[in-house]
Amino acid sequence: DTKREVQEIGFLKNEYYMLQEDSINIPYAVMPTTAKSTGLVWSSSDSEIVNTEGNMLNSTRKLGDAVITVTAPNGVNASFTVHVVSWEDFSSLQSIRFEEKKVSLKIGEYKKLNLCLEPENVLMYSSFLFASSDDSVVQVNDVGYITAVGEGKATIVALRQYDEVPIMAVCDIEVQGDTTPEPEKPMEMTFTAGNLQYRITATGKTNT
Repeated sequence: DTKREVQEIGFLKNEYYMLQEDSINIPYAVMPTTAKSTGLVWSSSDSEIVNTEGNMLNSTRKLGDAVITVTAPNGVNASFTVHVVSWEDFSSLQSIRFEEKKVSLKIGEYKKLNLCLEPENVLMYSSFLFASSDDSVVQVNDVGYITAVGEGKATIVALRQYDEVPIMAVCDIEVQGDTTPEPEKPMEMTFTAGNLQYRITATGKTNT
C-alpha cells in the first residue's frame, strides 16, 4: 500500500546541541501522515560521542560531533548532526521564526516549515507546540510538517512550551483548490503557556 509507505522522515532541526553526559528526546515525523512509523532504525556515526536508544540520544563525556541517521524499512532515510559541547558553550533561546513567512499549497500537498532558532547553538530541553488556526484548511504535526486538506487561508504558529512569556513564530498559509475565491478568515488562536493563557489575533497577542 503506497499510502502507508514512508516517503520522508523529518526532524524539528537539522542540528542539535547537547551537554556532556546528557540525554535528549528527538521529535520526528514520517510523511505522508498515513505512513507507518514502525520499524525505524536509529544509528550514530560515533557512539563514543552520542549513542541512540530509538529517538532518545545519550551523550558521553567526549566532546565532538556525531551524525544520527534514521532509516525506514523501505530504505528511506534522513540524518541530523549532534554537537556535544561543554557548559562554556551553553546558549539560551532568544527568538524563533519560520524560514518562510508565507506558503502556498494545493490540496493534498505537504511541506516542512523550517523553524530558525536564535542563537543557532541553543540547547533544546523544551518542546515546541505547533498549531493551525483552521484545521479544515491546513494541519500541522509536532515537527512542523503541514498538510493541505481544504481550500482557504490559515495561520501556523510555533510556540515554545512552558514559557510565561511565549517565544513564537507565525507563518501564513494559503491552500488552493478550485478557482472560487475564499473569503479571508480573521486569525484568532488561544494558547496556554505556563500559568497564562494567550489569545493571538491578527493585531498581536494579549493575555487572557
